[in-house]
Amino acid sequence: MLFDHGVETILIPVFGGELISRGEEYVREMIDGLTWFALAPVFAEFYQEYNVRVRFYGDWRRQVKGLPGADRLSDAIDHCAATRHAGPRCILYGLWADDMLVSIVDDLARSATEHVEFTREAMVTRYYGEHVKPTDLYIGFGRPTVFDVPMLVTSQTDLYYTVVPSLDLDERLFRMIVWDHFVGRWSQQEWDGMSEQDFKALRAFYQVHHDTVLGLGEVDPVTHIWQPRGLSPIDAFRHK
Repeated sequence: MLFDHGVETILIPVFGGELISRGEEYVREMIDGLTWFALAPVFAEFYQEYNVRVRFYGDWRRQVKGLPGADRLSDAIDHCAATRHAGPRCILYGLWADDMLVSIVDDLARSATEHVEFTREAMVTRYYGEHVKPTDLYIGFGRPTVFDVPMLVTSQTDLYYTVVPSLDLDERLFRMIVWDHFVGRWSQQEWDGMSEQDFKALRAFYQVHHDTVLGLGEVDPVTHIWQPRGLSPIDAFRHK
């Protein structure tokens, strides 16, 4: 869907170090699942059909040692044919990609015996497997947080968080996000064109939501899933 809408590069952080705390059975099942991205026929056929090159970035080779299924994961990634594709579209999967400092320390150690370039472009290229431009959109779900895409999120990255899991992202939701990215957020405010009634509604909106913070929420006692606190839209005040 994203490729069909003109997106050319997709970064997907899929496994981070904090998930290790969920137990051996969870880790084993996750690592088995990660091999699908590399070798499962449904993925291999998709990469071929859409002419997609694949990269696996992060500190996964070091972190996976000693974990159940580590050898299968390493073998699957090493034999992923899509890592040798040269198509116009790209998917980068992040595995243990939360800390780029480890990669920088490795580069510093190598620089003692060989020339290592430390420009931003060179560091990004070494870490991700190719040069990646800063991200335009970051789409997550649940409580707002940015993770596992170091050096790529800037002040120009627009952040979006759906309430439902990210795999439920459909065309309608994505088009809403894209419209907001290109148009909605960057519309110039024209304060001199606002009527007194508009200002009155805006003041009422601010007064009601003075203690409202995007990112605050509650954990549901049954599901243990974090849920955001809701907002009353400004239109509700406009029509009072």
